[in-house]
Amino acid sequence: MLEIIIDILALIVLFFLPGFFLVLIIFPNRGQLSKDFDLIFKICLSIALSAAISIIAGLLASFFGIFSGPLDTKSIRLWIVMILVTFWLGVFSWKFGGLKAFFAFEKEPSDIAIESKEDELRQLVLEKKRLQEKLAILMSKHYQTNKTLKEEASVRIPGLKKQIEEINIRIDELVEQNKKSKEAES
Repeated sequence: MLEIIIDILALIVLFFLPGFFLVLIIFPNRGQLSKDFDLIFKICLSIALSAAISIIAGLLASFFGIFSGPLDTKSIRLWIVMILVTFWLGVFSWKFGGLKAFFAFEKEPSDIAIESKEDELRQLVLEKKRLQEKLAILMSKHYQTNKTLKEEASVRIPGLKKQIEEINIRIDELVEQNKKSKEAES
């Protein structure tokens, strides 16, 4: 039973965690790779990058004389090197915000209860920011140079611009109402 647990831990440390932390460093925000399949893409990239990191770490450790015998999942030196690499990648992913963002459970702006005009204004600003981020992604070089993505972007961009414009109108109305209510109070 202990052998199975060690093998499972070895697979996780060698072929998932280092790449996962590296992916969170490179793509710290949710939805950067895809709106719908972001987690799946990050997992697939994690596996591929972990394999590459493990191979490179093993080669570098061997080059510097850390390993003198054959490498397997029970090699204590391999464990030490990979745990150190994984630890530092984890620290950097936390520092750059990827790990924090991955475990953050932020409410969507539409989930926030509107209790006052200030709350509605805050909610509108958050929604506008979210839509502007989507718009920036769709207008990015990546989307504009790929023919298929450019077609998708050309369909989605006008709708996003219209939503942003509607939010701007509502924000202007709320700001004007706040000005009028403050003038009436004084």
